[in-house]
Amino acid sequence: MKANKKDVFKRVLKLNAADTPAADFTGSVMETIAADAAREAALKTLLQQPTTDGPAFNFTASVMAQITTKNQPVVFKPIITQKAWYAIGAVAMLFLLLIGLSNSPAHPVTDQSRVANVLKEIDHLPSIYLMAIIAVGVLLFIDYLFTQRTSKTKAA
Repeated sequence: MKANKKDVFKRVLKLNAADTPAADFTGSVMETIAADAAREAALKTLLQQPTTDGPAFNFTASVMAQITTKNQPVVFKPIITQKAWYAIGAVAMLFLLLIGLSNSPAHPVTDQSRVANVLKEIDHLPSIYLMAIIAVGVLLFIDYLFTQRTSKTKAA
């Protein structure tokens, strides 16, 4: 079977004509090699020439003159202003007041049951409201921490 494969391969090779190189193949290859050698020599001489100039005499002074320094201290302003804090507090108080007064029971209410009623009303709120309230609270706390940190760095 191995001999059969060799015979088939030999027949396929005989069917294809042998490639013959062009008449000036060797000459064109030698010309390409000579052109590459000439380019390489020109590149080598170009790279050996010192073409870089040093910086100007007053380069550092002119760059430093262009740089303007800020002598003013950086003042950090809080993201949420004091008026906004009062508005947020007022809205939160109004919200809690409305929750407490929304379902007034007919029987007398003690202080402990009022707190329980407010907690029950909060439980009936849609979850998106609770998530929004918690997110606003976390953001306000982070803002408070940053303002405290910047006020400490200003004092130091």
